[in-house]
Amino acid sequence: MTERIESIEDLQDKLSGRQVAMVTTRDEHGHLSSRPVTLQRIDDDGALWFLVNRHASWVTPSDGSPVNASFTGERGLWVSCSGRLSLDGSKERLDGMLDEMSETFFEEDGEPIAMRIEARQIEWWSAPNAAVQVLDLVRAKVSDSAPKAGESGTLNVG
Repeated sequence: MTERIESIEDLQDKLSGRQVAMVTTRDEHGHLSSRPVTLQRIDDDGALWFLVNRHASWVTPSDGSPVNASFTGERGLWVSCSGRLSLDGSKERLDGMLDEMSETFFEEDGEPIAMRIEARQIEWWSAPNAAVQVLDLVRAKVSDSAPKAGESGTLNVG
């Protein structure tokens, strides 16, 4: 059985426990650049929140720019969230996100800032477990048909 994402509630459920996303932005030369960032929360409107270092070279130039956050295949599910990046350095926002564990990621000169990805499109791909996939490949070979690789879908937000 494959997993599906048909609502923001499904997204919140499926990504609970998935702490790290690869966040892709454009660098100063217009090239795509990615780095792992720890997911803090997902709002009811699908916005993803992360804590990042305000002084990291990629952060400030990305404010207001298109961005993508990708989560990889635990339990046979891959998710890509594309939208716009915004920064929030307010004390209220940071107080709600910072804790002792997250503070360990910031060096002495690091300054945490909340990064929000306003998700506009969420794409997902899922595949059954490995044993089911092997059986499907055998079935496809024997019956001279195409294997059923899984499912995929898109959830447009906003």
